[in-house]
Amino acid sequence: MRPPTPRTAVLVVACAVAATTLPALAPGAATARPEPPAPAVRVASDGSVTYADSRADGVRRLDGTLVEYVVESASSGADGSDASTEAYAVETATGRLVPVEVRGDLPEQVAGAAVTAEVDASGAVAAAEIEPAPARAAGSAAPSAHRAYVAKVTNHGGYADDDTVIAGTIDVALRRWVAESDGAISSFSRVGGFAPYEPTGSCEDPANLWDQAARQAFPRVDFGRGSGNHLVVLAPDGCVFGVAQVGRGLADGGRLVVSYDRGSYLGGLMHEIGHNVGLGHAHSRVCTSGSCTTSDYGNFYDFMGVTWSGSQPTGLDSAQRAQLGVTGSCETPAVRLATGQRTLSATYDVFGRGIDVGTRGLAVTDPTTGTRYSLDWRNRAGRDAGGFYGSDYARGTYPGQVNGYGPGLTVQEVDADGDDATLLPSTESTARGGRVYSRDPGEGFAAGGMRVDVASSDGTGAGQSAQVTVTLTDPSVAAGAELPEQTGTVEVTGAPGPGATLTAVTTGWAAGTCWRYRWLADGLPIPGARQRTYDLGAGDTERQITVEVVGQAPGFAPHTASSTDPIDPTGPTDPTGPTGPTGPTDPTDPTDPTDPAPPSSFASAPTPRITGTPRVGRTLRASVGGWSPSPTSVRYRWSSGGRPIAGATRAAYRVTGATRGTRITLTVTALRSGYATTSRTSRATAAVRR
Repeated sequence: MRPPTPRTAVLVVACAVAATTLPALAPGAATARPEPPAPAVRVASDGSVTYADSRADGVRRLDGTLVEYVVESASSGADGSDASTEAYAVETATGRLVPVEVRGDLPEQVAGAAVTAEVDASGAVAAAEIEPAPARAAGSAAPSAHRAYVAKVTNHGGYADDDTVIAGTIDVALRRWVAESDGAISSFSRVGGFAPYEPTGSCEDPANLWDQAARQAFPRVDFGRGSGNHLVVLAPDGCVFGVAQVGRGLADGGRLVVSYDRGSYLGGLMHEIGHNVGLGHAHSRVCTSGSCTTSDYGNFYDFMGVTWSGSQPTGLDSAQRAQLGVTGSCETPAVRLATGQRTLSATYDVFGRGIDVGTRGLAVTDPTTGTRYSLDWRNRAGRDAGGFYGSDYARGTYPGQVNGYGPGLTVQEVDADGDDATLLPSTESTARGGRVYSRDPGEGFAAGGMRVDVASSDGTGAGQSAQVTVTLTDPSVAAGAELPEQTGTVEVTGAPGPGATLTAVTTGWAAGTCWRYRWLADGLPIPGARQRTYDLGAGDTERQITVEVVGQAPGFAPHTASSTDPIDPTGPTDPTGPTGPTGPTDPTDPTDPTDPAPPSSFASAPTPRITGTPRVGRTLRASVGGWSPSPTSVRYRWSSGGRPIAGATRAAYRVTGATRGTRITLTVTALRSGYATTSRTSRATAAVRR
């Protein structure tokens, strides 16, 4: 089997060096010629930039907007290690793009700034004054509609598919961007059919392709910043591979070119649109033999890295969504120490990046260094289905191919301004070729004052989650008082009945609280039921459904609450149903000829435990332990001073003032068909305090 061909999406800049006339050497002079001085780049406090290059002679003045674009490489090594640079053009008041050569290093994110430049005959910039660049947009202030205008190059070869097939692929990419933006791009439509055109000059010059397409096919359309209009140049294989104008947020439009390849066009187009709205490339750190380097777009979990032929684009990761301003606070909770806090340990249920509900990432800050890390659970489900990671090639099944890109927890280090993130290898990376990036249950990550552990996973498919524990410690902070505990509650809403959806509703919690959910049937956890909602199934018949939540917020200790009113999935009792003598036969009735077999005993019937603090207003919770076989139903009875507490028959009990001074016990009764009903009573708590 042949491996898929990588189609790279990388920031690459065309950087030609103009010839320079040097003075002849005098007899006896040293043979070494001095290096010409590097261009001078000065950044003022307001963000304006002054640029000067003594090697170029300004013979022409250009006024307009500075356009930054990226030129993608048509091939990449197995680790995605091709380097990249930036290319620039000046967009004049008439909309014309004039490519310019910048030999020095301009500051990041100058795209969209007003510029006055002096350039020589070859286009090299001799001097430039660049005004402060517009601020990066943290997502759209309001949802905005986007449009794609497609111009098709028709004089540089043919295409492997007809326009209908290609248009369908383009439409899929546009719809995916609506989904990835969480509706910040409210719609993304293709305007009309393809506009055929025959550009003159090289089809490897992106500015030339864009300039002629805009003037010939769409002369009245603005493709600038904030327009939401995208010029998509469809080019045949053999033209420029992939190029995109760099934007600054989800409201931006822009220009792009992607040459058509059936297996990789979808991912390539999504990648280039990503540049239009401000995303850079997805990097990875490669460590071998104790030395580490950065692979410019080696994050193969991400369509902003290498685009692999035959693979489907995956969902944006937490770092990218934060950059675009579309991540919710509980979608990616911030895990950090509060001021004066020495240590923190918190566990989260992290769902896959391919779905749209639940906690799907963590933003962790190392308290000792201030370094930020972005964590994602990649399980190849939802929009991640069909992604390159987790395939045989990505796992390293075939000799000589990439390895270590399997499902699991990924960790990225985020740069100081949040505009870039680098995928980090796990501790096994050196032994397995330097590219092992996923962390399975039982594995983790440590740096400075932080430790991340993947404890376990629960559920299957799109509903699978990982239980991730983050421990933070700042040894410079003295141990202080315990954090206050919240007093929030949770209840279940929804009409009972098979097929109904139940919802956990939380009230009375501190601002910024995020919750872990666990649904229970007769007091026992339901496998995979860890979202805010739960759909009742056929297996829930005659079981009482409750929910337990753990609320976590900065500055507070984690607090657990349970619903107090269980839901009966069968709904109201049908008064016309079988009762009394029409019910099941009593096996002890002497008229029944069947001699019932004696009931079995539970192989394991552990004593229950009570967790929580026995204080008035606090909640005590039942831990039933591991019964074998598992009961089909569990009943609870809380007692105070040896006497049952009226109405206390749930898995949790909120301590009342009437029990002050007494000790609390819990009796659980397990039921299962064919087994003897069995009860166990816990040890008593300490006396209840006010």
